[in-house]
Amino acid sequence: MLIHGGTSTVGLAAIGIAHQLGATVIATSRNRERFDTLTQAGADHALRDDHTLAAAVRAIAPDGVDAALELVGANTLPGTLRLIRPGGTVCFTGALNGHWTIPDFSPFTIPNGVRLTSYAGEARDLPAAALDQ
Repeated sequence: MLIHGGTSTVGLAAIGIAHQLGATVIATSRNRERFDTLTQAGADHALRDDHTLAAAVRAIAPDGVDAALELVGANTLPGTLRLIRPGGTVCFTGALNGHWTIPDFSPFTIPNGVRLTSYAGEARDLPAAALDQ
């Protein structure tokens, strides 16, 4: 699982949950000095969020990752979608960089077989059993 925006509060929580559920977690930060924070939260791989990110993810998961949590922004969503294997899912749920929309977006730019979803709710919208776990 890729957590794009891993050093955010939601990102750190997602890393911990994904790790606890047994996922191999790849998490990103723009700042190498935050890599220890990512690994302490449970990330198996901490990657720099820069122009080398796609190649670094593909070095770990050549066929793509199963899932991604996109927290950085809508403008980074197309790149994240390209890192997902067919049958995988991206959940767009944050815009740390302030970009909530993609101008002139076409759903036909989503790679074949990749699912895109979003979450904009609150904790009370989730099943209590999931939060308890």
